[in-house]
Amino acid sequence: MKGTVSGLTTYGAFVDIGGADGLIHISELSWDRVSKVSDVLQVGDEVAVKVIKLDADQSRISLSLRQLQQDPWEQVVASLPAGSIVEGTVTKTKKYGAFLQIVPGIEGLLHISELSWDHVDKTEDVLKVGEEIQVKVIGVDTARRRISLSLKQLTNPPAGYVSREHKDTDYDEEDE
Repeated sequence: MKGTVSGLTTYGAFVDIGGADGLIHISELSWDRVSKVSDVLQVGDEVAVKVIKLDADQSRISLSLRQLQQDPWEQVVASLPAGSIVEGTVTKTKKYGAFLQIVPGIEGLLHISELSWDHVDKTEDVLKVGEEIQVKVIGVDTARRRISLSLKQLTNPPAGYVSREHKDTDYDEEDE
């Protein structure tokens, strides 16, 4: 349907679709992560929307902009198999790693254990938001829509490197 943006809130945009207002929730604005509704829409914008839910009991109409666009996952699955090397921009850092946008609308997780062959205490010691880096795709989980990335696997382990996973398990069964 065609409509006109009639109001903005922190959680979405209201659209007049001809006598009734529907809501485009912020999560339905774009395949990209949206921080502020006003980054995508303004009051008065003419938009094409898809009706995704009608709740007659509460007189609510749920709309979507993103469902009218191609799902970027379809492109990713075809073009970024495990082993691919891609450019990514750090969008967020967490205790457990960093999220990188690798194509518009698609982020992957660079787990803290994949940042370096050396132990890393804090993600921010290695990466900063906005930084662009090359990473290796080490896993694509289409069912859960997750991509696992690695920085360290772009290089060989240092001479004498012993994986933490095997340090404490190098013993014979006779040692038990």
